[in-house]
Amino acid sequence: MSNSPQQFYDDLADSYAFIFPDWKAAVERQGNIISKLIGEPPLTVLDCSCGIGTQAIGLAKLGYTVHATDISSKEVEKAKEAADEMGIDLTFGVADFRNLADDVDGKYDVVISFDNSLPHLLTNKDITKALDAMKTKLVDGGKLFISIRDYDALLKEKPKATMPQVTQTDEGERVYFQTWQWSDKLPIYQTNLFILVPENGSWKVNTSSTTYRALRKNELSELLEMSGYKDIVWLESQQSGYYQPIVTATK
Repeated sequence: MSNSPQQFYDDLADSYAFIFPDWKAAVERQGNIISKLIGEPPLTVLDCSCGIGTQAIGLAKLGYTVHATDISSKEVEKAKEAADEMGIDLTFGVADFRNLADDVDGKYDVVISFDNSLPHLLTNKDITKALDAMKTKLVDGGKLFISIRDYDALLKEKPKATMPQVTQTDEGERVYFQTWQWSDKLPIYQTNLFILVPENGSWKVNTSSTTYRALRKNELSELLEMSGYKDIVWLESQQSGYYQPIVTATK
């Protein structure tokens, strides 16, 4: 059964960092990549789908003033714990990115939503609601950055699974993979995510499921235009250095 995005990330909060061979190295690497895209600090940044803090903590470490929110209170708590452990200063809150106007104070130079978060919303109505809410949090001339999977390519093949990633750690191997069940009628698919970690001579399996929309680039560009954004530009991975395509737009 497919979970809501909130339940999906609540279930994965304790094990999500295991997806990365070295999560703290990923924090630093992604912070550096995104910094080159958004401009040098000082800038104010709202990460409105922060998860366990991979991008938000990386940017705060570089000197940006960051407020990080997510729909999953458990992931926000994990992000807080990680930031405290690393001695990095930023603020946190729990918010659905469709409700940012009500749930987040102030305006920001930059709003980001990375790691394929927006396609959790399955309808144009909900995506537009999120884009409009993000726009309310931007100063005039502020920039929005969103990353999604390359669904234009994925829809051609509709893969049924990702290749397992095996990582060697001091505690033993970790294994991470996903299975994807595509709808026959709609451009949506159910993700079943598996993280296997060694425990007491056996394997502990962490798993959760959710549904995504396979959102094409031109569809998101059109929705951004309808929400009044300007200067809409797509950056492919070879241009940005990030592992997913990124769209940027200006208020």
